Amino acid sequence: MDLAEKQAGVYQLFDRILANHALKHAYLFEGLSGVGKLEMSRYIAKRRFCPNQDQGQPCQVCPTCLRIDQGQHPDVIEIAPEGKGRSIRVDRVRQVKDALSKSGVESQKKMIILNQADKMTPSAANSLLKFLEDPAGDVTIFLLVASRQNLLPTIVSRCQVIQFAKQDLKTRIMDLVEAGLSQEEAHLASHLTQDLDLAKSLIEEDDLLSVSQKIWQWFSYLVNRNDLAFILVQRDLMVYIQDRDDCQMVCDLILYLFQDLIHLHYHLDSPACFVGHESDLRYFMDRLSIKQVSYAMQATLQAKREVDHNVASQAVLEGLTLDLQESIG
Repeated sequence: MDLAEKQAGVYQLFDRILANHALKHAYLFEGLSGVGKLEMSRYIAKRRFCPNQDQGQPCQVCPTCLRIDQGQHPDVIEIAPEGKGRSIRVDRVRQVKDALSKSGVESQKKMIILNQADKMTPSAANSLLKFLEDPAGDVTIFLLVASRQNLLPTIVSRCQVIQFAKQDLKTRIMDLVEAGLSQEEAHLASHLTQDLDLAKSLIEEDDLLSVSQKIWQWFSYLVNRNDLAFILVQRDLMVYIQDRDDCQMVCDLILYLFQDLIHLHYHLDSPACFVGHESDLRYFMDRLSIKQVSYAMQATLQAKREVDHNVASQAVLEGLTLDLQESIG
């Protein structure tokens, strides 16, 4: 599915904006990973920089278009989280601001794309805010986020917010199966991302299937009041966790497991994340109350917040395990 189909509303909006030369200086693209935020930003860049346009559309094959697609055009600067903490630090934002104070390398126009802008450190966010308050020259900045809630309200207020539509879950699963994933892999990956390449990476590089099996075993221990749940965190789960993103993925899978229980209890027609475990889910739901499952989801959300605040992953998951052993075990 190409960009014009995947995000028809946003695509048509920017077609009109660009045709009328009405591009603003700052946009906030909000939507889940894989919905096309980065792709749309690069498309807009190609509309502005491609020298071989046909009826307003970039050629997609010239050196300019190819460099933009590869994130290597000198006047289209892309920033993403980096380093051990996977954050956008203030020195990186300052480097970009310094580059913006100089003339463009190939034209007078410049574009900045901040991917996962919600991963900016507080000092980086404040530095960016100063630029947004007083933009200079022909510069357009795109902030790409999953949710605006994780950005300073003062930054959001200085951007035009564009909401990207979420792709239907059943459609995502079918697309992943057609791309070669098994049903079990497709159900797991489709709950975590809308991006096909990232879904494949989760399966092939992050061993998503094995992680989900360990989480299922952990949950079974919890419900059956088996103390091995705590030991499993250190012995088995931590093997797959190298950084905060890995720990967030584990927490997300735990959340989706509890969500599967809720959907089963209320007979909701929504594809399960842990497909193939329906009979076991019914068994567990018979042993748990809705109140207990709701509490478990709130506790897992709190664990995700702790990960965001740099609490050690093992401490977060062990704390969550102890909490749930007491509340649902």
